[in-house]
Amino acid sequence: MSFPLVFFSFLGILTVSAQNQVTPTDKPFLWKIEGKKPSWLFGTIHLPDDRVLALHKVVTDALDTSDAVYVEVDPAEAQGPKMQQALMLAGNQTLRDLVPAELYGRTEKYLQTKGLPIMALEKMKVWSLAVTVATLDYLPLMLTKQHMDFVIFTRAKENKKETGSLETVEEQIAVFEGLTTEEQVEFLRNTVEELEKGGGNPIEKVIKMYLAGDVEPLFAELSQIKKTDPTSEKLMRLLFTDRDAHMAERIEAKLKASPDKSFFFAVGAGHLREKEGVVGLLAKKGLAINRVSAPGSVPK
Repeated sequence: MSFPLVFFSFLGILTVSAQNQVTPTDKPFLWKIEGKKPSWLFGTIHLPDDRVLALHKVVTDALDTSDAVYVEVDPAEAQGPKMQQALMLAGNQTLRDLVPAELYGRTEKYLQTKGLPIMALEKMKVWSLAVTVATLDYLPLMLTKQHMDFVIFTRAKENKKETGSLETVEEQIAVFEGLTTEEQVEFLRNTVEELEKGGGNPIEKVIKMYLAGDVEPLFAELSQIKKTDPTSEKLMRLLFTDRDAHMAERIEAKLKASPDKSFFFAVGAGHLREKEGVVGLLAKKGLAINRVSAPGSVPK
């Protein structure tokens, strides 16, 4: 599994280098849901890179004309004390109590190459250590600006729109908490092995795929798994399959409860596959949902 991608696709707290001059992609991940009033489903990428923050006019028009805006989880709560507390071990337990000595040593060695002592992370849960290790290269760039979902959510609030979330912080935390200790250790092992291989910047590759606007290649990159690795497969089920179903159910419920309201739903683009993802699930529920083509774009 490409573990650095898994984490940023889920929690969205990374920051990457920004560009000053950008042109919005003409293939935004935007779907129109037909109804008494049209609603919208938009695929985000949980990053504050200027290239993805430059929203096409078809997206901003849909956002600004909607009555209600719902994101995956309230950005303030996602960065709040519940999430921070969920990353840490309880009581006197430390990583040494849970991680095999050999893997602990390999992790320590990798951290040393980044100038970070493992003792600084001793109280982290194994899964949170795995995702922290995977994102070390981006830590110096964090918090310079808000990520895409936060920007959308803030814009909606400033425009006095109804706002809300499709998931709770507890539900997002439960994705990783759903792994046993043994599975978390395997998650860490796979992460360290991936990082030891070296290679280029995986997030830059995903940004370019997002800007290209094609769902399936983006999902394939986000969900690289070892087909024979049960832990990887379980994590992909928790991250995508289960959450796709929950999101589709909640979107359908909101549309049915308020048919006179126009909604703008913003979720990670990896959830919007047209067969197995949220888009496909909504279509199976009988909703008329179609990809929006931006003016001047080349049809798929």
